[in-house]
Amino acid sequence: MTFDEIGLRTALGRFCSGVTIVTASVAGTVHGMTANAFSSVSLSPPLVLVCVNRKARMHGFIVHGQRFGISILSDTQAALSQKFAGAENAVSEIVFEWCDGIAVIAGAIGHFICDHFSEHEAGDHTIFIGQVRKFATQPGEPLVYYSGRLGRISMTS
Repeated sequence: MTFDEIGLRTALGRFCSGVTIVTASVAGTVHGMTANAFSSVSLSPPLVLVCVNRKARMHGFIVHGQRFGISILSDTQAALSQKFAGAENAVSEIVFEWCDGIAVIAGAIGHFICDHFSEHEAGDHTIFIGQVRKFATQPGEPLVYYSGRLGRISMTS
């Protein structure tokens, strides 16, 4: 019996999520990756998670860097989301803000600076749990991902 991976991907795409860019650096090289598999885990201690494919370059950056940043993108940052979703996610022309030596995306509506707390293998991904050391927010609307497309939310009363 074969498993319908395309059908599963379509079904999972029915869950609307926010869009983040995960950043980490090793030996002065910054790397970033778009991720929508991000979630709060705990408030005490303050923990968040992000899931990263073990074949992704970002995987090694988190393992070896021991710290990482997560930026929640605003609805004006779709182009950044697409750039960091590609195989070549060079970051030289990206505008960063720096917080405790970790690059985060300028203009994002939320930032988290995390220490590598734990990791758990799950299928072809690793679930990285980060302990939040610093965070910041700014006004704006989130970029959302739904059914393979980026968009904005429309709040109704």
